[in-house]
Amino acid sequence: MNSFGRIFRISIYGESHGPEVGVVIDGCPPGISIQESDFKDDIIRRAPGKAGTTTRIESDKPRFKSGIYKGYTSGSPLAISFLNENTISKDYAFEGFHRPGHADFTASAKYKGFNNPAGSGHFSGRLTLPLVAAGVIAKKIIPEININAELIKAGCSENIESAINKALEDNDSIGGVVLCKVNGLKAGYGEPFFDSV
Repeated sequence: MNSFGRIFRISIYGESHGPEVGVVIDGCPPGISIQESDFKDDIIRRAPGKAGTTTRIESDKPRFKSGIYKGYTSGSPLAISFLNENTISKDYAFEGFHRPGHADFTASAKYKGFNNPAGSGHFSGRLTLPLVAAGVIAKKIIPEININAELIKAGCSENIESAINKALEDNDSIGGVVLCKVNGLKAGYGEPFFDSV
C-alpha cells in the first residue's frame, strides 16, 4: 500500500522519472497557514548532492493542487506535487539486469515486470520528497512538539564523513544509524493501543 495513517492519512504517488511525485494528505485541519517557504529548510535538508548521494538536482518546488484556499488549509484533502524535471531515463536501460542494493528485482517481481524501472520508479529515493512534505504539514499541526532526526553513525562509525568517503573509494554502500528525538510530547498523547505513540 502507498497510504499510511488513520487520523492523519498520507498517500504518496508518482515515479522517479514520471511527470511528478506527490502526496495527498487527508485529515489536515482547516485554518493552518501554508506557504511555499514553509518547506524550504526540510527540503534542503533532504536534497541530494552530498557525498554518497545522487547527483540529480531538481527544483523541488511544492505545487499545491488542492486543500489550500487563500494561504490556509481548507479542511479538504491537501495535495502537494513536485515536478520531475531532471530525468535521464536512458541511463536505466538495463535490459533485465537488476542492480545490487536497489529494489529493481523486488519491484519487477512485485509488479510482474509492468513497473517503470527508470530511476527505480516508485521505489526511488525521490519518493522521500512527498514524505518530507507531509512531515512539514504534520509539524505545523503540532507546533508545540519538536521532532528532530540526525544521522549519528555511518558504516558503524561516528566519523560519518570518513565512513562515507571510504565507501565511495571502495565503490561500496554502507548503512547508518539515525537518532530521532521528540521533545514537548505531553503525557497521555495518543491512544492506548492502535493509535499509540
